[in-house]
Amino acid sequence: MGQLAYLPRPRLRMAVQRAHEVLLGLNPQGSRYGIFPINMQEVADILQMRFVPSSAVHQAIGGEPINEAVCMRQAGVTVVLLPENDPPGRIMFHAAHEAGHKACGHFEEYDIPRLRERARSSKLAAMTLAMMDREADIFAAELLMPLAVVRYLELDALDLQFYHCVSSAAAKGRLADADDPQWLQATTDDEEQILAHCREYVDHMDFVKALRGE
Repeated sequence: MGQLAYLPRPRLRMAVQRAHEVLLGLNPQGSRYGIFPINMQEVADILQMRFVPSSAVHQAIGGEPINEAVCMRQAGVTVVLLPENDPPGRIMFHAAHEAGHKACGHFEEYDIPRLRERARSSKLAAMTLAMMDREADIFAAELLMPLAVVRYLELDALDLQFYHCVSSAAAKGRLADADDPQWLQATTDDEEQILAHCREYVDHMDFVKALRGE
């Protein structure tokens, strides 16, 4: 998947581990089909974040409507403004991506506003921002669609879209990851633990697949 390009293996493993830590902290019965689709409010509570609909801010202070996710620090709290005109799957990935920045320690490790100011003139600053975005994408993909579950259940793109509430593009990208040696190396160590934590969902999907004759 594109977000793996040029990412050092320790950084890939770090982003995956952060996703697993959050996933294992979630209530395994806390969503519609068990643990999935991921309850992002639980994620926000674990990471001490707030997800806020952008319309609430627009109504309160005016200005132009927000068409993309915006993450900021306010009084020591990480606040994410989420656009509401996107399909639910894209909003879910936006939220998980921004949670990935928090979980991976980007706000503590880097001066992000300064990096953004320098990105146009500094190749290093631009590369650092790109690396952080790749790590956040890796976190989001593994949190919303852990490969241990995708591989074990042999989920297809429609399953991921419906049961995990992700976009078609995210679902297809995740299926491509299932055969990527880098992803396999980064995720297989925690496979049994992830499957055990997601057992209710796994049992539900086994039942669904049996009904479908698969």
